Amino acid sequence: MDRAPRERCVLALLATVGLVGAEFAVSVPGAEAVANTCRARNLTQGQGFGDADLQRVINEADRGDTISVKYRCVGSFTIDKRLTLVGHSTPEAPLPVLHGNGEGRVLFICANVTLTDLKITRGVVPGKDGGILNTGNLTLNDTVVTGNTANLGGGISNRKGIVTLDGSSSVGGNTVEYSGGGIYNWQGAVTMNDSSSLSGNTNAVGSGGVILLSCT
Repeated sequence: MDRAPRERCVLALLATVGLVGAEFAVSVPGAEAVANTCRARNLTQGQGFGDADLQRVINEADRGDTISVKYRCVGSFTIDKRLTLVGHSTPEAPLPVLHGNGEGRVLFICANVTLTDLKITRGVVPGKDGGILNTGNLTLNDTVVTGNTANLGGGISNRKGIVTLDGSSSVGGNTVEYSGGGIYNWQGAVTMNDSSSLSGNTNAVGSGGVILLSCT
């Protein structure tokens, strides 16, 4: 019998523990305490822009739904079903933000998920996987992953998953202590299309400031 999506997601997360042996301490800056101005709406179900709790909107969505996001959503979010998240541009926030507030990973994805017109930032993890941890099939459309920090996999960690960068998506300005400042790929696939880019990612003592591909 197939496991429930959330249970599969938890098992996928636990399976990432111990995949890489040595870890290095990372200097974690203090939380910025930014305001959560999030307004999320399930477009498929016709909901209004009234919900400040993006995770609740995700949890209540059905598979295949499209969720629109305004302004800045602060927290650590898990997506365990097929969904599309689309940024709704406003004069105040032309590129809506999913913001980790320097207190953990921004996104954990273990399903078929598309992110469009969003910025993923300030995921800070004193271990692996700062901005996005993907074990599913993740597509970024015109989405920016920047300003995330970990000791391995600063921007995106792709673990046995598929990551596709489309449009003008970019992964830049992320930092790691050890390896994979931009993208860390472990037994997965990463594809870059159109004008998508990887640049300006750094590592302190290891290798692979932009992308580290690992098959072991």
